[in-house]
Amino acid sequence: MLNEVNNKTNKDESTPSAFIFYSPPTSSAKEQIFYNQEAWGVLSIHESAYDENKIDFTKLSSICSDWKTLVDNHFLENPDLNLDSSPEAIYIGIIHSYRRRYAVKAVVLSKSTLKKQERNYLFILERFTPENNNLLKIIRDYHLSKREQDILHLLVKGYSNKEIAYELNLSLNTIKTYMRLLMNKFNVGNRSSIIADLLKKGA
Repeated sequence: MLNEVNNKTNKDESTPSAFIFYSPPTSSAKEQIFYNQEAWGVLSIHESAYDENKIDFTKLSSICSDWKTLVDNHFLENPDLNLDSSPEAIYIGIIHSYRRRYAVKAVVLSKSTLKKQERNYLFILERFTPENNNLLKIIRDYHLSKREQDILHLLVKGYSNKEIAYELNLSLNTIKTYMRLLMNKFNVGNRSSIIADLLKKGA
């Protein structure tokens, strides 16, 4: 079941929030997806970069299912967190929509029924603008070298390790080494978690 939610905004407000509410299929209920025009527009442009066809229900359902799996895996990998009671938004990744980038976050919405706990998912697509990030303070706090700063700036722009290596005229192995150093400084386990940490710090 696919439904569009109208999102009214004032003329003075900035770009409206893009969101998708996802209720996974269960033995007693069909899958439900509610979205607003902003989310549909962002994903339409994102998908059209890989396929001539724009977003449709099947693709949106697949995207939501994949995001749900990433969120569930996050809690499996972090047993100290409680999926059913954590109010914190989980960072999923960055998607490109034409020249804009959006950070995808998820909030787990749990409700108790007579027999079990059901989980729904709110996916939020926030405009990601590194130019407005508080990167200078973060660079100072983490005592990043000039080369680490260069890599971090390209990382938040969505560059892959291979693209960073090409841009900085360094070997891929060198970039991987720097990426491990950055992960150690940020105390995280992968490159996407560096972005998540930046977002948590108001970046």
